Amino acid sequence: MMNFVYVKDSEGYVFKKPSSEVAFDEQIISEKVYLNESGLAAFFHGCTLRKKRKGLKRFA
Repeated sequence: MMNFVYVKDSEGYVFKKPSSEVAFDEQIISEKVYLNESGLAAFFHGCTLRKKRKGLKRFA
């Protein structure tokens, strides 16, 4: 089983890679930072809002 980590390279790019392949010039970051900087947080935020709205009842 491979352990993956989120890293930020010296140029500012963020990506997910196996922990055994992390280079010395790459910084390990949290999943939250990865999602924010990659732009995926906006996508996932919209998905969670739809799930919350699904349970609401509308009154006409």
